[in-house]
Amino acid sequence: KGTISVRSEEGKGSDFIFTLPIADDQLEVAEMMSSVLASDLADRPSQIALKVDDAEEASASQSGLQTILIVDDEPVNIQVLQNQLVIQNYNVIAAGDAFQAMEIMEKQQPDLILLDLMMPRMSGYELCTKIRESHTATELPIIILTAKNQTDDLVKGLRCGANDYVSKPFAKEELLSRVENQLKLLQFSKDLKNSNHELRDLNQTLEARIQERTKEIEEKNQQLKQLLQVLCHDLMNPFSSLSNIAQLLEVSPE
Repeated sequence: KGTISVRSEEGKGSDFIFTLPIADDQLEVAEMMSSVLASDLADRPSQIALKVDDAEEASASQSGLQTILIVDDEPVNIQVLQNQLVIQNYNVIAAGDAFQAMEIMEKQQPDLILLDLMMPRMSGYELCTKIRESHTATELPIIILTAKNQTDDLVKGLRCGANDYVSKPFAKEELLSRVENQLKLLQFSKDLKNSNHELRDLNQTLEARIQERTKEIEEKNQQLKQLLQVLCHDLMNPFSSLSNIAQLLEVSPE
């Protein structure tokens, strides 16, 4: 039962004005807000579950883009992150808790994970530790998002396998910069790995050629050896005849 209005002047800007009536009964308002919040919490699983079901389809439609998985139990946080990342041309998928995140990762591996630490049932610390059992920090970077900015909390997150962290509330520029840096490191790691594979393949090819060439040389040497044996045999026959004739001449009477 409030009002909302706007006044605007070209070249100067706009003012948006709204009013809210003062509550007569603070307890009644508190109960109403609790009811609204409870209803919102009840609706969250189904809202975020859609992200899980559509993850594979979204990935297929956004092929070629780097994929970022957001794991957060607050839909508002997810929406804010999505708004900031999609503009930067990232493919964004979301999970409302750690279990939904693992379900998504069974279908596809994201390029980077933005992980909230404080979640129900399984914390971000636990999920990060579990992910590191099958994915190294160079294969799948994880940036933790936390309002717990005490040194011990941050160290614990890094020890669980996180690559970096962003403290809440975070600035858009800081978040995007840290995401970009981690994805650049990921791409560098992939390029280095590909280069190592190419170098290994080249070495294997060279070794195969060397072995082949060595075998050819051995075969040529064997052929040459056989040829020399034949030549020696053929040359020895006339020499033997001449030697016999010489011996006969030595014993013949004058």
